[in-house]
Amino acid sequence: MKITIRPATEEDYDILNELRRQVNDLHVQGRPDIFRPGFGEELQRHLLNYFHSDANSAIAAEAEGRVVGFALVDFIRRPASPYNLPRDFYHVAEIGVDPAFQRKGVARLLLAYMKRDALERGFDKIELDVWSFNRSALAFYEAAGFRTYRRYMELPLDGKAEKRPADGPAIHLICGRIGSGKSTFARHLARQKNAVILSSDDLTAALPCDHDASYPVVHDFLRKKALEIARRGTDVILDWGFWHRRDREEIAAEITQAGLRPLWYYMDTPEAQNRAFIARRNADPGPGDFYVDPGLAAKCQAQFEPPAAREMDFTVRCLEQGTYQITERKNMP
Repeated sequence: MKITIRPATEEDYDILNELRRQVNDLHVQGRPDIFRPGFGEELQRHLLNYFHSDANSAIAAEAEGRVVGFALVDFIRRPASPYNLPRDFYHVAEIGVDPAFQRKGVARLLLAYMKRDALERGFDKIELDVWSFNRSALAFYEAAGFRTYRRYMELPLDGKAEKRPADGPAIHLICGRIGSGKSTFARHLARQKNAVILSSDDLTAALPCDHDASYPVVHDFLRKKALEIARRGTDVILDWGFWHRRDREEIAAEITQAGLRPLWYYMDTPEAQNRAFIARRNADPGPGDFYVDPGLAAKCQAQFEPPAAREMDFTVRCLEQGTYQITERKNMP
């Protein structure tokens, strides 16, 4: 798929506003105590400020004959003040990608275009701000090299800021190496949360086709089913390991953009315990289990990308059969 990044024009007004509406909806879902619902005319017409201006610009990403992503940027030149030295920087005011074209490199190409544009305009820095609930955006920006230099903090005194739709049904995602005890913990968590487990191993084992070939189709089906179940008010547990960082970022973005809560659990299983779990599973395989020989175990371990602390909500340790120590990452040293 060819993706073209170009300056946006007024002919793109309607499609850009549709993409902006999607981004606004995400913010309303994340902080309904701050953002105004709907996408009114005033907010739509704000886009006109980004056409034919020397102070800012609109950028469009085009694929398959239509605009699938955008960015709005401001050229900031601040004089010195009693507090600060003069500052010039290229500011990303808004950015978004059509959900149907996410995870296809559109955002990376938009950022590459903005880097070139900023340098050509004489800026040596790009700045942006991102809301803390938007974990997928945080992960993308950090992976792209952005770093935090200032934080805004709040102390709700009446509890209103914490009463959000996001406090409703959650999608629980269990990350861990092969043989780390994910499926056993999933059953434990399901009892605690009265949740539905969706296991990729269970489904692929029931299909009359090659395991590796069916995996992408199975994951796509289970993601959609998880969103459907959670929207109807029931917690869901996704049990398939999430070995790769990019996969974790992508599914977190999909869940968040659906207005739901992703909750991540990392199975922090010591190596000796991991080997014991694999040996026990090989001796008495359950539904969906497959034999894990030393070669397969080594191959799978090599593919696993350990999650950064910021990616996970909880760390899980199996203390003994059926009991767990679950620690919130924010409470860890």
